[in-house]
Amino acid sequence: LGRFQEAIESFKKATTSGPEASQAFSQLGFTYYNLVRYRQALESLDKALALDSENLDALVYIGMIYLDQGDQQRARSYFEKILTLRPDHPEAQYYLGYIYFNERNFEKALPLFQSVVQHVPDHLKAYYQLAQTYFRLHEPDRAQEALQTFKRLEALEEVANGFPGVEK
Repeated sequence: LGRFQEAIESFKKATTSGPEASQAFSQLGFTYYNLVRYRQALESLDKALALDSENLDALVYIGMIYLDQGDQQRARSYFEKILTLRPDHPEAQYYLGYIYFNERNFEKALPLFQSVVQHVPDHLKAYYQLAQTYFRLHEPDRAQEALQTFKRLEALEEVANGFPGVEK
């Protein structure tokens, strides 16, 4: 809802004790991430990982921060760790595919994007990257098909955004 300060206060209370503290630190880190307060985000996410080294959300958010900061190698290590813990994790697959795409390693990016759209059929960004990847691999028919799906999903999202209370 964009009420970040309220979210920060709620997550801080939840981090004080109990088994949910790791997840609360993770969500606090994500809130700081959304505010582009990366130092505070990383501090919270490190605390989440100290409590639960396999906290997948914390690992994703740290990877996203490093990706935003242009440190693809460091980001890659977090997404790869997630995939060793859960090989079908769609967000880790998407971001690792994105890194491969940026490195022009389209053959490695392709199966990752394909897996994402198979498991999350409305993953807008994955369809866009899939279309771009097929294009780079000289598969125009498949690129066009992925692009059409992207445009259809984008239009549906725009419609949903026009109706208050409709989940996107």
